[in-house]
Amino acid sequence: MQMQRSTFFKVTHVQKSCVQASYEVCAIMVKNRMSFRSREIIKRCAIKIAKSFGDDKLCKNFETFSIKEELLDLVPLPTSVKGSDIYSALVLVVEKYGGFSKCSCILTYDGKCMIDKNTGLVGLLRKNIVDVPILHCIIYQEVLCSKFVKMNNVMKDVTRIVNLIRGGNRAQSHRKLVEFLKELCTEFHEIPLHSEIRWLSSGKTVTAFFPIRKEITEFLETAKKIEYDYLEELQNEELLCTLAFLTDITEHPNILNLKLLGKKKNICQLMSHIEAFRKKLRIFEEDLKSDLKFFKSCSEIKNEFNSTGFKQHGQYVIELREEFEKLFADFDSMKTIFQLFVDPMAVMIEDQDPGLQLELCELQSDILLSLK
Repeated sequence: MQMQRSTFFKVTHVQKSCVQASYEVCAIMVKNRMSFRSREIIKRCAIKIAKSFGDDKLCKNFETFSIKEELLDLVPLPTSVKGSDIYSALVLVVEKYGGFSKCSCILTYDGKCMIDKNTGLVGLLRKNIVDVPILHCIIYQEVLCSKFVKMNNVMKDVTRIVNLIRGGNRAQSHRKLVEFLKELCTEFHEIPLHSEIRWLSSGKTVTAFFPIRKEITEFLETAKKIEYDYLEELQNEELLCTLAFLTDITEHPNILNLKLLGKKKNICQLMSHIEAFRKKLRIFEEDLKSDLKFFKSCSEIKNEFNSTGFKQHGQYVIELREEFEKLFADFDSMKTIFQLFVDPMAVMIEDQDPGLQLELCELQSDILLSLK
């Protein structure tokens, strides 16, 4: 009889501890307005759970638990930085710690020596059948795609005109332009310089240049030392059509760049922004064939010159979309993993790893969890 009482008491005590632990975890999540995506939140929840069950030893272990990132090795490349050199150095280091079988993922950054399919690090790893996910830095990939659609000829013309006004030792000319634009009460009183290194500057330059193109033409006409071939370029319909398209299309990658930057963003959030942009590109492709709802600058030039030459720019959007699909193919192959991380209750069990399928069956069939 005493044994039965102790058994019932033990079950009731465990149930109470479970309920208390669940309330403690829910309270932390609600107060911080975030789920189990922060290691600090996970640590605090684990401590509360241990306290709810009265396990002081486990609680102390969680309190002292920490995650550290360390470099395995720092290897100089004295002769060159070819893909073969990087590959040889990487293999030597990884083999010291058990080989690629212990490596969960390889992340590369911008550069042909890294991403080239034949002579780059990625290509050499694939040739040697390294069965490890190889991902390119998600922000650098987006930068590569942005550079792909820059339309160098038009960007060079804009850069030449901007440099003519404010580049080098032309501070006086720059001040005159600023005062001139202020007198006319234009939307922009400044034109930023374009730099290849700072890749966001291209969109900012054309965004500021296009609305005041007429005022810049008028300013150049009053400057006696300015060559007149620049004036012809600013009045060329074909150049203005391309400039308008460039102004509109670079605005969206710039917005995407800002969304990708910053702290406390996980891979699922970043890929959501990328996937949304890829869907937008399909809408832009169709919009260029119709009424230009999402291309305000193009619509302005269309009304000004009665131009119909924007359909040809749809090819640039197609190429940009194809470039995105090619560069993010590795991330697409991991989409089922991302879905499992975000919402394990909604994933297709058959698409997941066999080692997780039975556990997912139990999880998705739990009535209490499905109601939360």
